[in-house]
Amino acid sequence: MNFIGILFNRLKKIARAPLGAIFAVLMMFLTPVLALDRDLASDEIAKLENNVRKDPQNVTSAKFLIQHYFNKQQWKELVRVAQPQQKTLESALALMLVEGYLAINDGTSAYILLGHIQGSSGATAETKIWEARALVIMARNEKTSIQKMNHANKSVQVIREAAELDDKDEDVYLEWVEILREFWPHLAQDALNVVKVMEQKTGDYESNIPLKCDLYTKAALWDQGFVSCQRAVRASSKDVASRLNFAEVQKIKVGPEERKKLLIKIAKEFPNHYEAQLRMGDLYYEEQDFVNATVQFKRVVGIRKEDIDTLLKLAQSEFRTKQFVPALQTYRAHCKQARMISSELKDATKQMRNDKKLYKQYEDGMQTCR
Repeated sequence: MNFIGILFNRLKKIARAPLGAIFAVLMMFLTPVLALDRDLASDEIAKLENNVRKDPQNVTSAKFLIQHYFNKQQWKELVRVAQPQQKTLESALALMLVEGYLAINDGTSAYILLGHIQGSSGATAETKIWEARALVIMARNEKTSIQKMNHANKSVQVIREAAELDDKDEDVYLEWVEILREFWPHLAQDALNVVKVMEQKTGDYESNIPLKCDLYTKAALWDQGFVSCQRAVRASSKDVASRLNFAEVQKIKVGPEERKKLLIKIAKEFPNHYEAQLRMGDLYYEEQDFVNATVQFKRVVGIRKEDIDTLLKLAQSEFRTKQFVPALQTYRAHCKQARMISSELKDATKQMRNDKKLYKQYEDGMQTCR
């Protein structure tokens, strides 16, 4: 029986009771519901946590904590409290747990729970979007390319089902586009086709100009890219992604020097922007300006230490500028993160044969990588 039905039956039993009694019953039912929509005080959290600790199946205490941790986006705590009860959670709280799983990159648990939710309550466009996101996370976590692409393909199938459930939901199409961009970046034209369908269905042709700028550039549709990127840049000078894409368009429309001029300007304005600094470093590397490439790649690695591809390019740039000891240190850092000896390090070691001291250092460096 639903909440209103229970309340109605209880009120019938006390119909002849004083008004104060009726109010008391109303508050008995409504207070837990209302309380879920406010932040809990620290002493309340401690009491509720203690209740859950003593009895992990304490539904009432768990509800308060789940809502609180959801509001605060404390996902690990939410999952810890909600997971023991996930089979009995009402739909709204179960969906909060789904978001918690997705936030901590546990795509498998989110996918399984969504299966239960959709099996009992039916599928909506929103739950299908979450299912697709769960599959995307599963794909990212897969080690084999075959399994990765199996999950990616299934995510596209699921997002198509979401579009069938609600063909005017912009979020469905945007999720679809992001999946294509991540797993099939060379199929920018396919992503553009999805955007066109979205615009036709929603009637909104203005909200996604930066997205179209990116896709037109990736698809090498330079004329359309010029128009979209120029509009995006004019709308916001802080839209770094669109400015970088516009630089690529201008390379074709005007020439490489125009692209370089724009990239230098963007890199100076946004010294901590990963992509801006990386593009600048790659440009110097292509020009074989290894002195400036070294400077840029150090900035990139400082921003994103886990970027092993740039780490290797930094080692190569240092080696080309005869900074052999720093290069070896960088090669070893790359080896440690990549868990393999790069062919570049092997080649560099061979080139050190005429210098016995450096050759030994490089040989020892390779040995520590094994």
